Amino acid sequence: MSLLMRQPRLAPPGLHPKLDRRQRFGLWLRHHAEWLIPLLLTLLSLGVWLHHLGGVAYRDWDEGYYTVVAREMLETGDWWHPHYLDQPFLVKPPLLFWLTALGYQLGGATELAGRWPSAFLSTLAVPLTYAIARPVFQRRDTAVIAALALLTFLPAARLARLVMMDGASTTFLLLMLLGAVLGRDRPPWRLAIGLGFGAALLCKGSLGLLFLLMVLAFSALDSGWESLRCPWLGVGLLLGLTPALLWFGLQVRQYGNAYLVVSFEQQLSKRVGSGIEGHSQPFWFYIPELFKGLFPWLLLAGLGVRQAWEQQQGRCLRLLLVPSGLYLMAISITETKLPWYILPLLPFVALGAAVPLAQAWRGGTLLQRPFWVALWGLLALIGLGAALHLARLPEQAGWLPALLLAAVGFGLSALFALRGQPRALVVSMLAGQLLALLALLSSPHWLWELAEGFDVRP
Repeated sequence: MSLLMRQPRLAPPGLHPKLDRRQRFGLWLRHHAEWLIPLLLTLLSLGVWLHHLGGVAYRDWDEGYYTVVAREMLETGDWWHPHYLDQPFLVKPPLLFWLTALGYQLGGATELAGRWPSAFLSTLAVPLTYAIARPVFQRRDTAVIAALALLTFLPAARLARLVMMDGASTTFLLLMLLGAVLGRDRPPWRLAIGLGFGAALLCKGSLGLLFLLMVLAFSALDSGWESLRCPWLGVGLLLGLTPALLWFGLQVRQYGNAYLVVSFEQQLSKRVGSGIEGHSQPFWFYIPELFKGLFPWLLLAGLGVRQAWEQQQGRCLRLLLVPSGLYLMAISITETKLPWYILPLLPFVALGAAVPLAQAWRGGTLLQRPFWVALWGLLALIGLGAALHLARLPEQAGWLPALLLAAVGFGLSALFALRGQPRALVVSMLAGQLLALLALLSSPHWLWELAEGFDVRP
């Protein structure tokens, strides 16, 4: 008789049969959060940073140069020896040109097609920031807030959208750093250090050597000097270096010593020792640049470093200070200084700012103190005042939605701080900045340096 009785259906592993549908879905989400969250962050960053990507013409300096090189790759069919106006272009490696030319082949002769490959690579910095923060901070909320903070940074979003090498190279730096972070407990992850290094060499040339120094310094302090003798690291470096060395070898074979002189000696020595094309700046140039683009995030990052110090979180401090400190020192002593050189620093600012914001998310009251309330309120008033001023200028009307949304976000942050609602404070700050960013990217004003259209279409 028992054989004829209907057997009860067993619940899937990890789900309790007495839970309703909503509870089961919530349990499923928590069970799969480790891959769902990076996926959602990737989709969100693609939706934001690629929004209205082809809405303005190419910028007439770097974008103009690089897209002309990509166009000539398609016209000549020579993908191994870049040319600019039929002359050898020896100053940059080819990865960005390959990606831009591929975009033209797949999407046609438009700004959107030319920009999306490098922009896509740049957006991967957002989920990579989460992946790095998750094991270091050991809290999911801190990692998510760090990634969302980076997503809302105006310099990151603007520069990542251009046909420039800095966004993609930042992604390769984070890939290397992820290999160092995860490689402490799982050595095969150290392969990512070498693979990212090779990609950085093909993207930005000698900057890849600086990235390698930064990551190896962090790895040695984080995992011990023996980590530098890890076989997986050696294999990764071999795999990463092989295609880079092959390409550099092709250039030496084609152009001889002229390539080495132009690509390495002149470019490196001129950038370090003298300002290229009048871009010589004082040692402290990047301090106001960081404050200009990242206020008040930079204050929150400093607060995060102080909290990590007080709580003796050694690994967090090493992550926040070692790679970024080495990079900031290197670009500060280099004579040639350009605003977009700060891009590799932005993930570290986001990681630092996430510490006090995550504490507020968990109920901490630090960001409800009078200083922060006054700061949120002041920023709201500045945003509102700027919007009212620009409202009188019809040609600047595109700025109004972004300024008003930013003002509302900071105003709500001040209000929620006064009312003792820390979670609402964090949400209003991140959401306000994100909506303001989307509003700006929807207008032509996000590329405010644009002076003329460059006809580089193939």
